[in-house]
Amino acid sequence: MSSIGSRIAATVLGAAACLAPVLGAPTNTAGTQLADEGEFVHRPAHWNGVELDSAPKKLSELSTKAQHHHGAVQPFIAGSMESQSGYDTYRVYLLFDDDVGMSMYAAYGDEYSALSLSTDDGSSFFQVETPFGTDTGGVHPAMFDVKPEARYDSWLTFNQDDGENKDKINSIGIDWEEFNNGGKLETQDGAVFLMNPEEIPPFTGELPDEIADKTGRTILLAQLTVNSGTTFTGHVNVQGRRPDGGSWQEHGVCFSIGKGCTKHPRVHDEV
Repeated sequence: MSSIGSRIAATVLGAAACLAPVLGAPTNTAGTQLADEGEFVHRPAHWNGVELDSAPKKLSELSTKAQHHHGAVQPFIAGSMESQSGYDTYRVYLLFDDDVGMSMYAAYGDEYSALSLSTDDGSSFFQVETPFGTDTGGVHPAMFDVKPEARYDSWLTFNQDDGENKDKINSIGIDWEEFNNGGKLETQDGAVFLMNPEEIPPFTGELPDEIADKTGRTILLAQLTVNSGTTFTGHVNVQGRRPDGGSWQEHGVCFSIGKGCTKHPRVHDEV
């Protein structure tokens, strides 16, 4: 098991949520639910995850004891009609095939595929200083009266956008200080995860119209604010629960409002 996988298991999941035995090799077949999601899907049906040169093993050799899938997750990026002057605000959603999994509870980077988030021109994400801004879970609306720009802060989450139950979301192995001070977010041994993977927080905001009927298989992952006209790219690995109680994973999910998801160091197509 990867280091971060072990740490999440030890910190959060415990013995009752141990990963299930490996049940088969990865496939490149996207679930039928995701075959016709439309042009708003920025990630191709075939897996184009980053395969790090430094990775000690290929995905098929990992012993994380979870079902690995390719094409089980698709991103959806929605632009906001309102933002801080001079900036654009976006929300990143991940849609998963519920033939594969019944939930998603962790987004992480490991030695095989880093969790990364950066603008394509190297500029900073819009950040609001604490206590008005946040790293996870969204900002409480009460802060908007004191610091109106806090509503456009950049953060990661699992569905929550109002800062109400931040204790349900935790992180490990992530350098938030670099991200908050204008750098990119990147980790090969870190995660954002739900403290209780059996308790998926409900959406506290509204889903975009295009995916409003997909509430049961959609996760709000992030709000990101960038300079107007700036594009960004992110990579993330995800893990969730299967209907039989085991775990499923997908590595290398890529989302971008530019061309970032076609510019991988190496394309890994595993049949």
